[in-house]
Amino acid sequence: MGLITQKNEGGTQIPAGERLRFRINSAKEEWGMHCPQAEMTLEVLEGPYKGQTFPDWSKLAQPRLDFVKALRDKGYEDDKIAQILKQRGFRFRQIDEEEPNLAVSNGGKLFNICMAAFDGDMEAVDSFESVDALLDALEGRSFISITKTRGKEGKYTGITWDMIYPDSTSEDSNPEVSKTTDPEDMPF
Repeated sequence: MGLITQKNEGGTQIPAGERLRFRINSAKEEWGMHCPQAEMTLEVLEGPYKGQTFPDWSKLAQPRLDFVKALRDKGYEDDKIAQILKQRGFRFRQIDEEEPNLAVSNGGKLFNICMAAFDGDMEAVDSFESVDALLDALEGRSFISITKTRGKEGKYTGITWDMIYPDSTSEDSNPEVSKTTDPEDMPF
């Protein structure tokens, strides 16, 4: 093996539309091109793609800044936005200042991953003191999702945001769920 690395051909070769079990090998906060994100390394746990890994990203919420963007998209001027923010209890010096506390958007991709990984226990998901603590707790947990192509040219594999399900065969699974439930019998 020499000093020249192999050319990256666009990541894993898992096709779109595959229903697979995934383990979250790592999860961390990262600043993406437009917003903060949770970057996760997902590993396929069984089947013909077992052992393959790929990165997947989920947007992290910035409650005030996301609200400011939504109000601007509706045509509100900054003075009116500041007034609305104060009425809603937001504290800030400037409406566009960096958001100190990130969150998980209810119904978003990360929320769906968390709900699946914690077997629907919203109280457990909401109990973490920070997004970083939540991401640490996701490591090693599993879920089931459907793959889809990502990227401008469709070269990359990712998961859907709206088809994420608990992994009833996981060791972390809710003890009330039968360990013998076959993922093929799940209603999706």
